Amino acid sequence: MAPPAAGGAAPLLVGFHGYGENAETWLDQAARVPATARWLVVSVQALHRFYNTKTEATVGSWMTRLDREQLIVDNVDYVRDVVDQVRRTHATTVDLVSRRATGGWASSAGRDRRARRESGTERACSVTDGRR
Repeated sequence: MAPPAAGGAAPLLVGFHGYGENAETWLDQAARVPATARWLVVSVQALHRFYNTKTEATVGSWMTRLDREQLIVDNVDYVRDVVDQVRRTHATTVDLVSRRATGGWASSAGRDRRARRESGTERACSVTDGRR
């Protein structure tokens, strides 16, 4: 997590790393965007961790085909808990959701809509780095 430089209430930017990355990687990338200095930036680590065999870094994955529907429920619950905890401990003004478009725009956008609907963050908007 990276707090806003000025302190006080700020937009909450919640980021989700891509496959084989980790929360720190996404947070480092988000810090390169000048506007994030005014935001409360939170990077969520995927629940399903594994080692990158080339670098030995601990990285993560959000989904597999096995038990897909249950993983969606688990991920939505987990993210809801993370966002709720951040909101309880920090003043926020609006929620922004960022993720990598690794699954293609349509499938990623659909997952975002479902996650916002199921987590109660309908007022959130989505941003992406545009990668496919």
